[in-house]
Amino acid sequence: MIDGAMENRFKADLNGWLEHESKYPSAVDSNKKDRLHENFEQTMILFGNTEQAHEALHHVIFQALVNQKGTFENGLDYKDYADLVQSYKLRKFMERELWKMDTNSALQLLFELYQNTDQRPLTVLKTFIHLSLNLSDDKQYTVWTVSWTEKVDKFISPSNLHILVQAFYEFISNTFRVSRSQNTQTRVKRLFGSLHNLINAVPSQHDTRVFNILYAIVELAKENEVPEARIIESCYTRFINHLPTTKINLFDYDIEADLTSNQPVSPQISLIEYLKSSVKDPENSDHEHVFKIILEYINLEVFPGQHDNHSVICNQEKPGFDKLEEMVIQNNTETMTVVKLNCIYTIRNRGMYWKSILKVIIQFMDLWISDIIDAKCEEIITELIVKENMLPVLYKHILKHVKHYNREDNSTSLETIKKISQLLEICLNHIQTNQELLLFRDHVFDNRYENNCIRSPILGSTLFWNIPFEQNMVKVTNQITSFEEDSLVPEDVVRKLIILSIVWPYEVVRQLFLTCIQNKNQYKAIVPILISLGKLCTLADRTNGQDTLLVSVLKDTISSENSDLVAKYMGNITHFIKSCCHQKEFNSEYPLILTPNSLVDQGLLSIKDALTHCVLQNFILFSKNNSDSHLVLIQFALYVLSAFCDAPSTNDWTTIMSKSGFPAFLYGSPETYLVCLTKLLKLRLLDNLQPVVLRLQDWESALHVIKRLSIILDYVMETHCKKFPSVYQFLKDTLLEFDWETQLLWYNVTYRIIKRPLQVPMAFFHITGGLNNLFIQESNDAMQTSEKLEGWFQVFTACKLSTKLTDELFEHIDKWMYNLLLLWNHPYEDTIVRACLEHVLHPKTSLSVSIEYPDLLLHFLGKLYDSYTDVHKVIREYNGYEKEEMVPIIQDLSEVVKLLQNFTNWASISRASTSYNELKSKMKTDTISDLVETQNSLSTIDTKSKVIYYPLVDTQDLKSNRALSVITFYHLCSIIQDKTLDEVQQQAIERLMIQITEGLIDMPSRQHFQRMLQQQPKSRIVHWKKKKSDNKFVMLMRPALMSNEEKLLSSVVLDSVPSYKRMAEALGLNVSNKEEESNLKKPQFLYFLN
Repeated sequence: MIDGAMENRFKADLNGWLEHESKYPSAVDSNKKDRLHENFEQTMILFGNTEQAHEALHHVIFQALVNQKGTFENGLDYKDYADLVQSYKLRKFMERELWKMDTNSALQLLFELYQNTDQRPLTVLKTFIHLSLNLSDDKQYTVWTVSWTEKVDKFISPSNLHILVQAFYEFISNTFRVSRSQNTQTRVKRLFGSLHNLINAVPSQHDTRVFNILYAIVELAKENEVPEARIIESCYTRFINHLPTTKINLFDYDIEADLTSNQPVSPQISLIEYLKSSVKDPENSDHEHVFKIILEYINLEVFPGQHDNHSVICNQEKPGFDKLEEMVIQNNTETMTVVKLNCIYTIRNRGMYWKSILKVIIQFMDLWISDIIDAKCEEIITELIVKENMLPVLYKHILKHVKHYNREDNSTSLETIKKISQLLEICLNHIQTNQELLLFRDHVFDNRYENNCIRSPILGSTLFWNIPFEQNMVKVTNQITSFEEDSLVPEDVVRKLIILSIVWPYEVVRQLFLTCIQNKNQYKAIVPILISLGKLCTLADRTNGQDTLLVSVLKDTISSENSDLVAKYMGNITHFIKSCCHQKEFNSEYPLILTPNSLVDQGLLSIKDALTHCVLQNFILFSKNNSDSHLVLIQFALYVLSAFCDAPSTNDWTTIMSKSGFPAFLYGSPETYLVCLTKLLKLRLLDNLQPVVLRLQDWESALHVIKRLSIILDYVMETHCKKFPSVYQFLKDTLLEFDWETQLLWYNVTYRIIKRPLQVPMAFFHITGGLNNLFIQESNDAMQTSEKLEGWFQVFTACKLSTKLTDELFEHIDKWMYNLLLLWNHPYEDTIVRACLEHVLHPKTSLSVSIEYPDLLLHFLGKLYDSYTDVHKVIREYNGYEKEEMVPIIQDLSEVVKLLQNFTNWASISRASTSYNELKSKMKTDTISDLVETQNSLSTIDTKSKVIYYPLVDTQDLKSNRALSVITFYHLCSIIQDKTLDEVQQQAIERLMIQITEGLIDMPSRQHFQRMLQQQPKSRIVHWKKKKSDNKFVMLMRPALMSNEEKLLSSVVLDSVPSYKRMAEALGLNVSNKEEESNLKKPQFLYFLN
């Protein structure tokens, strides 16, 4: 049974090809055949080239041939069908279908197949003979055999006659072997009669093989007492001298599998011969003479008739054709006038060969264009051109004239080309759908000159067109506005851009790209339009087959010459590139760097191309030249690569890769990226000795990329290291060429994959020791330094660079406990920790970036203080804090290091919103300790009532979160006064202060509290006031700062940070404003009665 899904897929392939051929027929048969095979090849590979897939393919093409059920009127012709049967070895399926049909229909199909194809294999004739034997009527049999014998006469080479004679021998032998019925006698009689006709039809040659087989057939007939033997005897008696004297073994001969066909010689005179024999009219040019002769040749009835009874002649055509006839009489010589008037008459009346005549007119449009424009009947002609799918013919004619114009032989004028182009432009407006317009546009792309530069207009210049390209491009880009992702792309905008892309595809893409660059978020509107423009962005550069049109635009725009543009719009460019690389089949929540190799070529822009031309090439350029322009490009490369590693969600990368497959990144010279990134980060270590190379945000991007790529490498190297040998080679050998600190960038991967000890300086080694061969001392390190803490600096630096190294250190804590004890003090007293943190992290002495801080402050310090049992007691009981008001807040800190490890969102330090019923239930079960300190000030509330703040801060974690925010804010206020900080450092501190302020204000909780107040029924308030109970609660919105927090922060914020007035007001630290607000606003309560 035929698989329905397979059949539907092959039907779609066939209909797609039929649509293209019906509108844009291939000029060369080989192109047509190639297109057809390309359509089916991919689907056949998809289905694994199975027997079932071959059967489904044959069923589709057989139905298209027999029933003409293709979507388009021409269906599938016999030649195309025969090519497919031979290419995919579908002959057995063809024979199976033929035997299902009635005999006459099957014979008719075989007959048509035989005479309409160049390939005439033996199996077709064998099947024809076999089927014809089943005809019930002898007269029908005779008619069929005579018909195909005539064809054999023309197409079968005499040297291969023995193959057919061999087939007759097999049929006769099988017939005798099966039975001796009346039906057998009829079959034998028919076979001998057909064989006799065949021998007489093919010109005789003294071929011993034929005579030997004939002799064997005669002997076989005599053995079975068949009188028809004498019929065959007569065929070879004149060659009796060539017959063997003994019986021949037929299978000693090498029988060929297929017939060598000879093309028929047409009895008609060829067009070339007719043209040579013609006499040129002196008043006609050579060009006009050829036009005239072709028309005469058509009327000689050398082509099949074209009586088109289906075309409706529009009444609106009459005035236009009348006017055209007038212009022809007025503008042409007598001879050409007669020829042209005959053409007009045939076309307007849809006479014999009118479509062929229309095609010739298009091919000689330069002879007609002035008449058509003068008669103002362009609309009539263009409608016919579009309706009859002859637009490619017109375009080919324009190409020919442009080619002549570029030769400078004055054979074609620019004015003539522009007039014909005007006709083409009108045709484009008559094409009904954008899809049909795209089909023609793709035809234009396919027929570009071989040396046509992808950056140039299609015809080499916009001068050949009447379209004001630049003006129209500006209009259409101004027309593009942002729209919702789910909404449809504007059809009118797409149509205008398709037409402009026929003129100059490169400039269309470039201008759309520039629009995205200069307008934030414009890519959301532009990219869907580019998708709607079909193959525009993926158009291949013929001078450089590897680059697509979009890649060429990116390469030209993102260059050292445009470094100012790239620097200014780096974010917008990156958004555009990411959007172009997105694959529908790949979850948009996943980072682009994980796009699997199986989807690499399905977007507007291949991720390999994006990485190669936007990242890798800039890495290489920077390594060769550190100029300012190339500095911008390396910054851009890091920005793009970092953006590719970003993702909206926090999905586990290993899980994603296990489901979708290996990332395409790994198939595009990944080792080059790894080497370039490593060399770049090495410059950071040397930056104290050299001028500053990159900005802090650039180093941060580079480190972010290394952290994310490490996840990919760790997954791949664990189980598939042999699949990517270049990556393994980098980790195993190339990385050893770098210093120990640079090697630590990849330590999270190499420690488990390579498993070799890390060479560290002597000062480092003296602190930790070898730790079971985890470290070895550098052989060339003499430890000549005056810095006593140099070893500790190196340990802290290593832990900043690799969290895995930190884990390894504390897994072997017993091996270096004697030195670790030096760090087990309160941070204020521990000069080693403070000095090392300042040396490794402070901007004055290092180029550390924000993503490295957690690795040291959270991960390393977490491990350190977890190893110190009494650390929490020491922090709480310490008496050396600079302000007495800090002590009670310090008391709220619990599990301080674990809190730091889990605490990442400063802007959200409260629990999620809690409903009224949940709050009420909590008050019934819990003891609420978070009461308002100054109840006396709330005169509107019964003094016996308990007042509680919302949101609740009723757990030790919540108290610790809040305490840490307040203390951190206190210290940031002190740090930001440092006049040595540069602008970038001040902005970073300010951003963190704003985040902490947002967390303390907690706007989401305030909005939720207001909603609960609005939903509070009046009956609840009345009931609460009437009820006399000691178990009554009201809830009040928590201020941004509690009284003890306000007391700590007021002086440092108001006195030390005068420039942050808004921040102080937001926290309620402006005393005058606070008093005014307290007088104006009455407190709002949420009432609870348990």
